[in-house]
Amino acid sequence: MASLAHPSPTILLIPEALPLDPDDWMVHWGAGMKNASLVADAHARLSALNSETSGPMLIVARGRACQRTAAAIAHLDDPYGQRPAGALFVAPGTSEELTPRLNIPSVVVASQGEVRSLLFASAIGARLVQGGDIGRADATASLGDWDYGRYVLNWLIASTTEAQAGRCGAWPNTVAPPDGSNGRSAGMPPG
Repeated sequence: MASLAHPSPTILLIPEALPLDPDDWMVHWGAGMKNASLVADAHARLSALNSETSGPMLIVARGRACQRTAAAIAHLDDPYGQRPAGALFVAPGTSEELTPRLNIPSVVVASQGEVRSLLFASAIGARLVQGGDIGRADATASLGDWDYGRYVLNWLIASTTEAQAGRCGAWPNTVAPPDGSNGRSAGMPPG
């Protein structure tokens, strides 16, 4: 019996601005992940990918790009076009803009004690997970390849694959590191 293979998702990495510091985790991910690319303009790139991409698409946005990206996802013009299969928002910045609720699986990774991330996650209907003391989650946070972020992304990929297959149950309230460690050096929340 042949198994149904799911194509690797296209992953759009959307920072606040380009260029990025070479030590930024988004640079590491862009260089080390198949089908991942750094983009500056979420709305234009999402619109273009609607017609270019045949497989699932996941969005990873950081900082102030989170609000712009959520708005772009919510306002995709083509009702028959491809919507992202899921989105990972990291350390959303402040914004006075109203952020629309998204109808896709999404996760917000918050820096320790960050209230804005809770408000953003609530507004878009996303799961909120604690990322530990990651600050703005940029190169100054010294996250390197950011193992916990990759773990959350892989969890999101698995969840969206299950959802597309109609086998997804309830989303958990937290995403725990696989090894049970506190992972502080990798930006993981305390265990």
